[in-house]
Amino acid sequence: MWGCLKWMGCSTAGFLILIALIVIGGWWYLGSSSFAGLVRLRIEKTLEARLGRNVDIDSVQIEGGRQSRIIINGLRIANSPGAVHPYFATAKQVIVTGGIDSFWGRKIRVGRVDLVEPHLYFEVYPLGAKLTHNFPYWNSGPKSRYEIYHLDLGNLFIQHGAFELLDRRHTITAAANDITSTINVLSTEDLYSGVLSSPQFTLNIQDYLPIRAALRTQFRFTPDNLALQSVALEGGNDLRVFANGSIAPLSEGAYNLHLTSQIGLNRVREIFKVNKVLDGIIDLDGTLKGNGGTMTLAGGWLSPKISADVYDLANVRGTMNITGDRAIVDVQRATYGGGNIAAHYTLATYSEPYPMNVALHYNGVSLEKLFNDWGIKETGLRGGATGHLAYHWEKDRVLAGAGEGTATLAKNATAFSHAEYPIPLGGSTDFALDNGTVTFRKAQLITDASTIDFSGKFRIEDAWTDLLLKIHSNDFAELDKIGYNFAHSAGKNTYTLLGLGGSGDITGNVRGKIKTPEVVARITGSGTKYNNILLGDSEIDLRYDGGKSQLTFEKATFRDGAGRMAMTGTITFPDRGPSPQFDLAIDALNYDVARAMQVVNLKLAVKGIGTGKLVVTGTPDEGKVTFANLVVHQAKGDLRLNGTVAWLPGKGNTSFDLDINTKSFPVADIITFLDLGTVPVSGDISGHLHISGPKSKLEGAGAITIANGSIYGEPVTSAKADITFTQGAMKATNVTVVAPAGTITGEAQVDFGTNQFSYTIKSSSIDLSKLKLLSSLAGLLGGNITLSSTGAGTLDQPELVLEATLNQATLKGLNLPPGAPPPTIYIAIRNGQLVVKGSAAGVLTIDGNGSVATDGTLSGLVQIKVTDIAKALAMSPKTS
Repeated sequence: MWGCLKWMGCSTAGFLILIALIVIGGWWYLGSSSFAGLVRLRIEKTLEARLGRNVDIDSVQIEGGRQSRIIINGLRIANSPGAVHPYFATAKQVIVTGGIDSFWGRKIRVGRVDLVEPHLYFEVYPLGAKLTHNFPYWNSGPKSRYEIYHLDLGNLFIQHGAFELLDRRHTITAAANDITSTINVLSTEDLYSGVLSSPQFTLNIQDYLPIRAALRTQFRFTPDNLALQSVALEGGNDLRVFANGSIAPLSEGAYNLHLTSQIGLNRVREIFKVNKVLDGIIDLDGTLKGNGGTMTLAGGWLSPKISADVYDLANVRGTMNITGDRAIVDVQRATYGGGNIAAHYTLATYSEPYPMNVALHYNGVSLEKLFNDWGIKETGLRGGATGHLAYHWEKDRVLAGAGEGTATLAKNATAFSHAEYPIPLGGSTDFALDNGTVTFRKAQLITDASTIDFSGKFRIEDAWTDLLLKIHSNDFAELDKIGYNFAHSAGKNTYTLLGLGGSGDITGNVRGKIKTPEVVARITGSGTKYNNILLGDSEIDLRYDGGKSQLTFEKATFRDGAGRMAMTGTITFPDRGPSPQFDLAIDALNYDVARAMQVVNLKLAVKGIGTGKLVVTGTPDEGKVTFANLVVHQAKGDLRLNGTVAWLPGKGNTSFDLDINTKSFPVADIITFLDLGTVPVSGDISGHLHISGPKSKLEGAGAITIANGSIYGEPVTSAKADITFTQGAMKATNVTVVAPAGTITGEAQVDFGTNQFSYTIKSSSIDLSKLKLLSSLAGLLGGNITLSSTGAGTLDQPELVLEATLNQATLKGLNLPPGAPPPTIYIAIRNGQLVVKGSAAGVLTIDGNGSVATDGTLSGLVQIKVTDIAKALAMSPKTS
């Protein structure tokens, strides 16, 4: 480019001298008709001789007078062989204005020169061509008597000029249009000074988008020295380049410029068609030096913020050294992810395949931030990486490169996400990068409770993994939290902690995208917990399918003392809907049944040590458990279950198809297991029962015996009954209750859907002193009772009537007189109120009232009135 400026300066001066000589030589013919043609011919031939190119001029006009003018129309200078454009230079008009003060002294005064629409075509030929460029060489002619002259130039004006550069070697084009320039000439000092501007400067590099800017320069030219006082390229707020300096000696093309610029990386991204994010403003301050074919741009640069791809760098500063053959850029310091980075970048050559390499050093860079930028957010991994990476690649294929590096992690508390469970992380790794894949040859991560050794591969572009893992953990709850963070990072917002606990070792393989991995692992643990339930020591072979969010237990065995539980099947964690979903088969041997139920969130309350099998399918809200000969053992008895229990959302929506066999098993546990609500019965139950259907429409039948318990607070030695369920109502027939007070027979019915009940009972001989219901009368009356009773209502608000006749009665321990009517008692309970009435031997009456609590507890006051004092006194041995 500077050779072009040199040529333009010298050529313009030589061109004007030639015109002056031609005018002098043809002055005698100024008035003749052939003079203009002679001038045109002499200009063409002289320029052809000096340039070695064909020169054509359409016409020449000569205007005489005090300010004589020569107007050259349609000037065309041919291009060199092999050029794309036919002309090296053209001009619509060259207008020379001036006068000849003295022909004999050959003193010519040129007041001004106007170049109208000049157009210069500069071309660099491809490698291997005969010529390097299309610049013509100025050939000095033989000495002539016409070379003695004095030329006095005034001002040079350029209007609507244009310049085009075609670099066929590097596939670069440049064009400046609508060029205007004013040049002041001081002949006594050989000084040319002026300004040049173009509102339309365009640069094209290869097939990238054009760079557009406005060009303005102010310069001073003396022989062999071009001083650029200011050069400005204005392409908007994100493209500004300013320069000043000198080109000297001009004959050698040596230049030394001070360069400052502001360049927006967004423009770089647009121009060079970079598909990744690239943003930020680069401020550059340096020098541009060269000599002949050499060039060096050296200096410093800085930027408050750079966004490159997914990475955000801040407070970036560095240096650069760029020559015509290679580029070196140093990042002295930049902050990223709470740490600092530095880099040394080189571009070895500007030709294909554009080999590049970088030596990167980093200190305290957050691993959590790095994962965030890779699209794996909310990991909670709080560790800072320190290390280095040597990496090389070609052109814009950054991920297709290769390199090696190291990293050491230090635990820190700096947060770069809102992860629920922060995990401080330390450790170290040696790794290699190849074609966008990180290979971990040796790596170890250390948390507060775990040590994780791993090796394998991680592909950055899509976060794909293939890792071998070996984990020793003192607290599986920490691993549970890590899993929770990664699940929520993958968008599984309904995922909850699994309630893991215990300690042990895990070996396995993780393969696939890190958000949806496939995991195969073996776990050996002690004090293992799941769902916050202690399961014991464990040996587990499992698989996890991240695409399905499904955990498969190939084989899992839990041991707690003499107990053992084996489990196979799946647990699925769907993105939507109830979760988790179980499909598990459990085989227990002397294992705590309550724990086994709680593992899968079953609300079936069964206490005891279990042996047998069960299969659980569904969710805690809706599912089914199938019992296969499951025996639940307690201290005094057993419960054997076969069949299914299903449940739906809501309360009381349990459905059965179940065989129940019991031997001395607590009644309360059976009632709770079957979700039968509150039943005022206690004791140990034996018998068998089959039930089917939901609680509100329960069907079934069986026979049971309750021993050593109570019914409505009355102690019983045994109670036998045949049980039938019909449409949710239980009917007990052939009821025989043997109690310390005697034997009672009857039948009863309870509707578990409405809690309605009814009963009838009778007895021929009940010892009054042992009947809890009439304990308040025990000090007054004695004997055996014949009673009958009926009742109905709800279990919370019972209504019943009891009528009793006292046989072999005594009053205050005294026998009643012969022929006296037997005492009678009437008891009623209505709306929670107790009513007691009675009479004895025509001597006294009994009146009482009170209340009945929901648990059957009685309270109240009983009044006894003596209606015949004489009879009462007669009964007393002291008065008889």
